[in-house]
Amino acid sequence: MPVCNSGSRARLRGFAMVEYCVVCALVVLVLFSSPNTPQMLVDAFKAFYRALTFYISLP
Repeated sequence: MPVCNSGSRARLRGFAMVEYCVVCALVVLVLFSSPNTPQMLVDAFKAFYRALTFYISLP
């Protein structure tokens, strides 16, 4: 089993941080690329919650 020294661990942590930042930037870009995307997302959550509570209330 290969042993990682502290330098390679720091490099891996730095790479993971960059990866998370890139993913977050892409998510923000996709969500706000269209003016009505946030509203569509809120409407989808409302519809999901409405359907979920309906199915829970069934006998």
